[in-house]
Amino acid sequence: MLITVNKKITFSEINEITSAQDILRKVYGDLDSIELPIDVDFIIGTIEGVTLNEHLDFDNLDTAGFVKVKRDDTNKVSSVSIWANPTECETRKRFTKAHEVGHLVYDIFPALDDCNANETIIDRLDRKDGCNSFVEQRANRFAAELLMPANLVHKEVSKLVDHYKSKNEKISLDEAIQALSHKFKTSKEAMKFRLKNLSII
Repeated sequence: MLITVNKKITFSEINEITSAQDILRKVYGDLDSIELPIDVDFIIGTIEGVTLNEHLDFDNLDTAGFVKVKRDDTNKVSSVSIWANPTECETRKRFTKAHEVGHLVYDIFPALDDCNANETIIDRLDRKDGCNSFVEQRANRFAAELLMPANLVHKEVSKLVDHYKSKNEKISLDEAIQALSHKFKTSKEAMKFRLKNLSII
């Protein structure tokens, strides 16, 4: 059964969020009851004042996505938007959106009262510029934890193992990664990295 919290996450509440698990708990309540794949668009929609844009933008075709803060003439925040490149495959777009939520949590919202803070974070498609920076690695970790929560990955791995054991069959590592990436709607590479990170493989 899917449990969702029907209220918006306010700017002040997002400052209390320190991990992907925190935001999942705020949105869904019980982490064990989340239906897969994680609905990252729904999560973004629960954050007050944040909009998601996937319109084709010819000026940003070399960009995976970005998050921008706009202010009015009095420096009050008027909007926060996340853009994901619509020309990318679905798994890449999902990861980009989750990555941008990570930037919101760690880099944008903590400095929202500082109108001199960096209010645009752009992630290029080639990811060469700054991809190894702490800020980018932290947003990547957040995205992986949001799309592939540890408890649900362990649960799905156990189900997969039990299924093949009950049939007295074997499954290759590549087939297992493929099945899990399909279930979580991520790339095989992202799932493989997550399984390694969780010491499952």
